[in-house]
Amino acid sequence: MDSRIEFAEQRIKEIEEKLKIKHEIEVTKEDEKILEKIPEKVLKAIKEKKMKAKPKYVPSDYYEKTLEKRSKILNAPSINHLCKSIILENIHYEKNLEENNLLNQKKEDELLNAKYFLVLVQYSKRLNFAKIANFFRSLLKDEKRKFEFKLAPENISFDLSGFEHNAITPIGMNVDLPIIISDSICALSPQFFWMGGGQVDLKLCCSTLEFMNIFHPLIASITD
Repeated sequence: MDSRIEFAEQRIKEIEEKLKIKHEIEVTKEDEKILEKIPEKVLKAIKEKKMKAKPKYVPSDYYEKTLEKRSKILNAPSINHLCKSIILENIHYEKNLEENNLLNQKKEDELLNAKYFLVLVQYSKRLNFAKIANFFRSLLKDEKRKFEFKLAPENISFDLSGFEHNAITPIGMNVDLPIIISDSICALSPQFFWMGGGQVDLKLCCSTLEFMNIFHPLIASITD
């Protein structure tokens, strides 16, 4: 192997290790006690994936508060560290199947041509559906491919995730959907974020690096 490649790979490993040390989530004994009380399937997924997740139960009026007050409740570094999971539907899915013969698509393209996606986005940003569509066309190198996204109906969202509105989390979903994470979440410092935990009043904090390594999401510029 070229010595320059070896050196570059070593530097990447060193940087990753530094990130793990600097941004690792600290789960205390008290956190572990709280984790034992969270929804069973979420806890099971955390254990199976060997994730570090810091839990926090929030007041019943949490969603009536400003983002600034919510961030203080979670002791988050900024409002940008508060994130949510949304399930989107590509309304042209069936048409794409018919027009592009996707029934015989390559396995690596299956995720890009799915009907439903889970999107992780910050509360402080506005989701841009057109950017998501353009992102997929660019990945598939097919400007004619039809993508138009909308929020999945609430009943579909519940069936796919097993969680109600404001409780959706990628951890322990009924169906493992392709995940898209906003690139602005990946750019956060410190490198962790808060998201839903399977109950409306439960939030989970996880390391961005660990989330990426476990869930392998698509990273895209999808917000304004």
